Amino acid sequence: MTMSYIIFVQPGILAEAGMDKTALIAVTCLMSGLATLVTGLVANAPIAMAPGMGLNAFFAYSIVLNEGVEWQTALGAVFFSGLIS
Repeated sequence: MTMSYIIFVQPGILAEAGMDKTALIAVTCLMSGLATLVTGLVANAPIAMAPGMGLNAFFAYSIVLNEGVEWQTALGAVFFSGLIS
């Protein structure tokens, strides 16, 4: 219950960048659940995993809304930065 805010806040932020809010709710729930299960089973760590809100806010407000970059292009940049780091 502590992390349930992520179901509403995450899609709300990214929807402002033009993404589909219904799809964001579903993918947030699915990926948070999957990441939590993998962390528990592989790392044997009793923690829950969810998207980082800082990068989401930077992505939506700074890159997409302020700089005018399409959300698809900005999301591709986030993907490649994840591969590099």
